[in-house]
Amino acid sequence: HDALPISPTVQTPTANHPGITRLSSTGGNSMGLDNTTAAAFLPADNFTLEFVVRPNGHANAAYYAGAWDSPAFPPTNGIYIEGLAADTNWFLVTRSGGTQTRVDTGIAISNSTWYKFQIYRKDASTIACIVNSGSEVTSTTNIPTSALGIFFGINVSSGTQTYDLDFWSFRDNITRF
Repeated sequence: HDALPISPTVQTPTANHPGITRLSSTGGNSMGLDNTTAAAFLPADNFTLEFVVRPNGHANAAYYAGAWDSPAFPPTNGIYIEGLAADTNWFLVTRSGGTQTRVDTGIAISNSTWYKFQIYRKDASTIACIVNSGSEVTSTTNIPTSALGIFFGINVSSGTQTYDLDFWSFRDNITRF
C-alpha cells in the first residue's frame, strides 16, 4: 500500500537493529507495507505476530502494526497495535465489521524509541498483546473472523514523518491432523 509514488528505504543499521526499513510520508498521506490482498491467515488460527518498530514524529502521525483486511485507514477488520497522534500510549485494537475495541497497553509512545510488539491468539475467544515485555493486555470483543494480511503503516496528519521496521515475523501453529 502506498498512497504516494514513494518507496520504503533501507536505513543504516544500528546496534541490535541490523535490517531497518523506513516508511516516510507527508501530511495528509499514508504509506504501508502489506499483504492484505493475499490474506495470510484466519484470526481463529493459533497465530503470533511480532514486530520491532520505531516511530519518529508521533505528534503528527498515527502508527500501525498487525494484520487487517485492506490497505484502508482504518480497515474494516483487523487485529493490530496502533498509536494515534492524540494517544500517549500504544493500544491493542480488535476490529470487526468496522466496530472496534481499543485496549490501552500502558506503554508510552516515544519518538526514536524501539518497541517490540507481540500480538497473538491467547485462546478461542481472546486476542492478546505484549509491548516491550510489559504486561499482557487482552481483548475478547470485535475479533474479526475474515482472513487478514500482515500490515505495517503510517498515516501522517502534517509534516514529513517516518516509521521504522527492523523485524517482523508471523507464526501460525496449524494442526493438520
